[in-house]
Amino acid sequence: MSHFVATRDIPFGDPGRNVFAFREGEAVPAELVSQHGWEDYVASSNTKAAQQATAQKETK
Repeated sequence: MSHFVATRDIPFGDPGRNVFAFREGEAVPAELVSQHGWEDYVASSNTKAAQQATAQKETK
């Protein structure tokens, strides 16, 4: 199964409630990205942006 990496937090539900489907640096299944239109929130797992997001998660 292919996946993406969240490059920023992906909100879920009503905006402003601080509820997130995925947090920056987490793996996001490809089928969920296309289903929910999250293309602006993710990068392919082998890109520099994905690596940076993952590194950010590890330092938090």
